[in-house]
Amino acid sequence: MLNLFLSDLLAKAGIDSSEVLLIRHGSNSPEGKVFLRTGLIKEWTQCQREDFGNGFKYWMVFLSCGGTLSRFYGLYEFVANRPNLPESMPEGFPMPQWYDGKGVVHELKEINLFDEYKGRLIIDWGKGVVRWYQNGKNEKAIAAILDADSSKKKFPGYENVLLSFNDMQEMINNPISYSEWHTALSAVNGVYLIVNIKNGDRYVGSAYGINGILGRWSTYANDPSGGNKLMKEVLEESPDEYLNFQYAILQILPQTCTADEVIKTESLWKDKLLTREFGLNDN
Repeated sequence: MLNLFLSDLLAKAGIDSSEVLLIRHGSNSPEGKVFLRTGLIKEWTQCQREDFGNGFKYWMVFLSCGGTLSRFYGLYEFVANRPNLPESMPEGFPMPQWYDGKGVVHELKEINLFDEYKGRLIIDWGKGVVRWYQNGKNEKAIAAILDADSSKKKFPGYENVLLSFNDMQEMINNPISYSEWHTALSAVNGVYLIVNIKNGDRYVGSAYGINGILGRWSTYANDPSGGNKLMKEVLEESPDEYLNFQYAILQILPQTCTADEVIKTESLWKDKLLTREFGLNDN
């Protein structure tokens, strides 16, 4: 991977990098979190100001996945601009106010030249991360091309997350290999469950703020108690007990929720699972 750049892959495919607009969608803005959660990335990309992308034949879209790293999402060919009429709004589009008939939608056609690299190609966007769109002539180093057979590292959906401590820690500490996980978990707040699979002890917690669930679980990867009083007591008595901890997501919440709303939902789950009376929650 030494000295391999995105321009090398483009040239191999017969594409002049000067014809390519590079786009990097972040996951920390409110709108970014909404579109990442709904999966309407192409539809999001098409909604730009009228002169956006002028002179570029191709639009190459990446998603941020930690620091300056960015994961390839799709390659599109620009077709034409069309009015952003309300009746042309895609189903489920989360920002209906963008389709007011006063602007344009940049119609994009997906092309399959780089399908083999979808979700696998990781580039370093570099120091100019504040510039979320750039000319393809700007060199972008390839940080990794992930193993296509690594199904373990594909994000399974929030409802299917079930991790041992070791698996959770591996996921947190390997943002390139688990880029899909990092993107998904940083896009939502939520309520999660930690269970000691040896004795059934349960703890309900919540995550909100910057990086959502990913941010909160990063704390556990470094300190298995997470700063929680009763879990600290468990680990003081049995320092290796955290190896029996299992992590799951009970409910995801949009990052537009206030901290009070998240905590209220967390409290309801504590009532449902009786984790104050028979678990590791002390409040």
